[in-house]
Amino acid sequence: MSQSIMSLMISVIPLLWVCLAFAWPLKKKEHFGIRLLAVFIIWSAIYSSFRFFQIPSFLDIGLYYVMLFIGLKLILNNKWSDLIYVTIWSVFIYRLITNSSQIFYHSFLINFQITHNKIIIAYFIYSAIAAVVIALTIGRFMPREDRYDIGPRQFISTLLLVALFEFFDFLLLYNGIDNFLSNYHYFILGMQFYCVTIVYIQQILFNKSALKTERDTLDYLWHHQQSQYNISKDNIDLINQKCHDLKHQIKYFRHHEMKSACDEDLTFLKSIEKAIDIYDAIVHTGNEVLDTILTEKSLYCQKNYINISCVADGKKLDFMASADIYSIFGNALDNAIESVIKIKDVDKRLVDVLIYQKNNFLVVNIINPIEEHPVFDGELPESTKPKNGYHGFGLKSIRHTVKHYSGTMNVDIKEDKFKLTILFPLNEQNEED
Repeated sequence: MSQSIMSLMISVIPLLWVCLAFAWPLKKKEHFGIRLLAVFIIWSAIYSSFRFFQIPSFLDIGLYYVMLFIGLKLILNNKWSDLIYVTIWSVFIYRLITNSSQIFYHSFLINFQITHNKIIIAYFIYSAIAAVVIALTIGRFMPREDRYDIGPRQFISTLLLVALFEFFDFLLLYNGIDNFLSNYHYFILGMQFYCVTIVYIQQILFNKSALKTERDTLDYLWHHQQSQYNISKDNIDLINQKCHDLKHQIKYFRHHEMKSACDEDLTFLKSIEKAIDIYDAIVHTGNEVLDTILTEKSLYCQKNYINISCVADGKKLDFMASADIYSIFGNALDNAIESVIKIKDVDKRLVDVLIYQKNNFLVVNIINPIEEHPVFDGELPESTKPKNGYHGFGLKSIRHTVKHYSGTMNVDIKEDKFKLTILFPLNEQNEED
């Protein structure tokens, strides 16, 4: 086996495997395979050139970080903090694989007659197995969806642990593993494992804290929406009652008091009738909560020249709690209305609501046209509102509520239309209801 191929197997290929173990769950760019091949070629060229010129060891340490960051930038679509964090983790694991294999060799195998090629092949297999294990464990579970949410405190703490890790790695590199006393180099490797463990625990704790904050926010919004539904229901009921009474009063005046009325009085009476026609325009879907939501949103939509079209079998929603129905459809319609109100052509301001059963699933579709395609943050579009308060939690709140009923939510954009699809599995009891 040639020296160049051995160098490639020892350095570049294991590094690429470890990098992939952490990069795979994240946002990949288009033509990922071609980009990955380009990264391998670039890394091989950089590594070979630095080996040819025999750069100092302290520059060699930084080489891995630079190579990894450039490679990740080419294949991933995450923000720079995510790329730096994955770079750090990749170097950590790669160094642990390399150092542990060297220590094991000098502690147990150096006195055996093992050829150099067999040692290289054994290291190659060991690094491959380690990369697979990492990909199936921490590489899979540490990200939140397809990204890392690294705050300033966590970032600074991680950098301090990187400095400590590299200090221990320098001790191994400077003295040479074969010059260490066995207990001493085990201690160094143990301290490096300690640094990696602290970074991992830190990531888990920050993830749990972020999830708790998000869950608390969603719970608050749920209770707030429950109160808002009660208020909206009371208001809509009052409007309906008043409109109903007015219609009967106008009907009485038309037949008994307006026989001798002039044209001006008749015109005025017709204008009043038109003003209260909203009572007849109320959608009756078979579900009182959904009717309340659609009526509430219709009042706003009429004012802003937005047409809501609804074809719904509301009775199929009876298995859900009232507050959950209000949360799902209130948030979904708010998002759709917020999007279409930006369209200058009022004829295109359309929102379609479809609720129907297909096989053993209840399907909910809310569709609206869009002029600008949103930027996605994971599976969901980023909020266009300022990132403060409770903005940006609409779709998260919907997904949270849908999961409570073992349902799924999907967002799709085709032909300049934003389509929200929700599927609820229906059991026999739901279907009978």
